[in-house]
Parts: sequence; structure tokens; C-alpha cells
Amino acid sequence: LEPLADRFTLDLAVRPMKGLGAFARGREKFAAIRSAIRRHRSDHVFVPSADGVSQAMGIARLGGVNPFRGSVEAEGMMLRGRFAYPALTIGSATGARLSLAAMSLAPWTVVHHVDPLPVEALRSRGGGFARRSRFIPEPVEPMAATDRIDARRQLNIPQKGRYVGCAGLLDVRKGTNLLIRAFAAAPRSRDDHLLLAGEVHPQIAKLLEGECAELVKSEQIVVIDRFLSDDEFTTALSAMDVAVVCHPRHVGSSGIVVRAPRIGRPLLGSDYGWVGQMINRFSLGKTCDVLDHDAFSVAIGDALHAAGDLQLCEAAKRFLQYHTVENFVAALTVRVRVRLGKPPAQDLRTWQWVNEPLSPDRATACRSLN
Repeated sequence: LEPLADRFTLDLAVRPMKGLGAFARGREKFAAIRSAIRRHRSDHVFVPSADGVSQAMGIARLGGVNPFRGSVEAEGMMLRGRFAYPALTIGSATGARLSLAAMSLAPWTVVHHVDPLPVEALRSRGGGFARRSRFIPEPVEPMAATDRIDARRQLNIPQKGRYVGCAGLLDVRKGTNLLIRAFAAAPRSRDDHLLLAGEVHPQIAKLLEGECAELVKSEQIVVIDRFLSDDEFTTALSAMDVAVVCHPRHVGSSGIVVRAPRIGRPLLGSDYGWVGQMINRFSLGKTCDVLDHDAFSVAIGDALHAAGDLQLCEAAKRFLQYHTVENFVAALTVRVRVRLGKPPAQDLRTWQWVNEPLSPDRATACRSLN
């Protein structure tokens, strides 16, 4: 941000929120936003992580508290929308309904949703919250693919064989434990590898040092345990033949799903929620029930056997053109441009454009790849 230092004020007044529960964090964030608006006399407010704070803001509004008064407008960005996903218990269903009711009361002028499933669910219901909700892409930076062997050489890992893998934080939440155990049981050759690149959570480290120690020692499981820069993240994906996204019951989007296909790597993902729908809808790879150990193991073996460069159909190309930094900026600034008397950016690509019907021959090509 240094080149733009003369165009913004950095306010470090927000207190650390470690150790707080979800509701307490939302309440603290709401208080911080309210205070910042007063200090800076804001005209237009963006909150790029509005999960939790939206619910707190909606509850506060019931008590007559609204930080956006007069001509102030505000836009919040929601990363998750559990109400649009199947509930496993009566308690979770009730919690999702209460969360939706609270966030619907938050006085945002525009609510951006990275996950399109909540917007689609809201629009099927109608109402004011649906009318204020918008689709917004993930800001995916430009990525340059590296040859698989060159990427493996750069990472100093075995160059021979085929790789499935996962990059980023490696923890139970992302299903890394499920992936490790499924790979260990998968039908594969000795030259097939599992690449785990990123910071390893202690629970995962315990699994690798315990029941899977021999696979690590023989380099059938290859571990790069450190925070990855953007370039290293891309290099790790380039080293793989198949990128795995095995978040169990994950609500929301996944960075690997919008990045691995960009460099030609097919995906093996969970069949649940956004991850499963995007992979299947845009023919980006295969999906399975990652909570079914046997099915996941077979799927890994099948993915390794069929590994090759991903051939993108027209719908997939649109999906990737939608998720760019430039398109994120174009979508994020629609409302503020209207307030400034300007039209939306000319190169804005919408979610509706991504899902426009394809010509019959292009639609057939997408189905054949799936």
C-alpha cells in the first residue's frame, strides 16, 4: 500500500479479538466500525469481512442503534451463508434461521456475497435483503503455470511420478486428515505422491509423525511445512497432477477451486456445497463424499490414473474470467460509482454472464469433459 500512502489514513484503533467467541467478535467489530465512522466522518463505508458483524448490527438495530445515519452508505461482504446449506441437526437449522433474520436487519446499502448459493437462495425467497444482495467474485491474482517437473525441482521434492496434493493451511477443518488417510489406502503405485504444502496444524503433524510416518519417510507423502508466498503457492499447485479440495461440510468458497484450474490442474473435491457445485457445474474435475473413506480412497486412485492437463470448456473459462482482481474491483465499486455519477466499469463481468446459456455445441463440450 506504500505507493498509495498519501491517499488513505491507516486507523489502528481496533482492539485484538483473540479468544473471543463468534458473537463477541461480531459485537466488538460492530463497536469498532461505529467508532471509526464517527472519528472519520465517513460518507461511504466498506466492510470486507462482514460475517458476524452483520448479525450484531442487525440485533443492535432492533434496539434503535444504526451507525449509518444521514447520507452515509455502507457495503458489507459476506464470505459465508450457512442458511443456504443443508442443516444436519434441528439446532443448526434453528441457528441458521436466526442468523439470517439478524443479518437481514443489518442496515447495509449493498451486501456482497462471494458464495453465490446464498444469493440464489435469497432471491428465491424475495424480500428486501435479497434486493440488496449482490454477487461478487474472488480477487484472484494473475497466475503463471510452471511445468510440473520444473515446479518440483524448485520445491526440491521428488520429480518422478504423479502427485495429488493440497496447498495452504493444513488442518482438520480443511479435511487434511481425511486426505492423508484416504491417500494411504488408495490404489496407487509407489511413485505416486501426496504433496502437502503449507503450515501444518499440530493435529496433522501428529498424524504424519505417527501412523503415516513410513509414508513420509519413503517420500510417498511429501510435506513442505511453512507459510507459502503467492509464488510458492502457485509453484506447489503447478507441481501437482491433481489438486484436492476436501473440506468436509464446508460453507463458502475455496481459493484452490478458483486457482488450480487457472494453471491447468484438475480438481478432486468434496461433493458438498459450493465446492461440489462449482467443480461439477463448470467441469473442473471430479467430486466425491470425502467423509466416506473408501469412496475417497477410490477417487484418489482414479484421479491419479486419469491425471492430465485440464481442458477448460467455455463455461469454465467464463468462471475463471469472473474471478479476477479487476472484476472484483469492478463489482465492488458499482454503488460508489453510481453515487459519483459514473456508470459501472465497462469490463464488469457478472455472475449472470457466467451462467448465460451456451450454444449447443459448447454445452455438449462441457458435458463431455465432466
